[in-house]
Amino acid sequence: VESHGAMGAAEAVFTDVQANGNGGDGIASWADAYGAGGDALTTFLRTETPNNRGCGIYTEVYSEQGDAYLTGERVVSFSNRQDGVQIYTYAGSDVFADFGNGAQGSAGLCSIYSNTVFNMNNTGSDPVTAQSNWWGSATPPAGKFSGSIDRSNPLAADPNL
Repeated sequence: VESHGAMGAAEAVFTDVQANGNGGDGIASWADAYGAGGDALTTFLRTETPNNRGCGIYTEVYSEQGDAYLTGERVVSFSNRQDGVQIYTYAGSDVFADFGNGAQGSAGLCSIYSNTVFNMNNTGSDPVTAQSNWWGSATPPAGKFSGSIDRSNPLAADPNL
């Protein structure tokens, strides 16, 4: 799914989406805003992306002159051959990513675990807030994360069973 906004905002919203067992990524999204005042917005709410050959969720956010906002709540992503969630950002924007207890008000409550490469991969320089999530155990394994990710306050049990 691609959302492009010329001279304005670009928005991609995924609510109650199931993408299981795909040959590539479960969900691949691009929200790119170009021009003055254009913000890029991407939201994942109650999405399920297990058992994909690529990432469960691959999301690219970019805003040429505005900011980029990414929100995830009640995301379930496990047993993917690459990352559970990969956040790809590039120069030109400040990125505000909230998968739990961040500035956009996400409650978190995600279940992201047992992915082959990383459970969460942040390729950008802006931090991702991902608190109050289940990472497969009460103590998330450090080697399953890449980039600047605040994964403090992990849940002791899976909230999506």
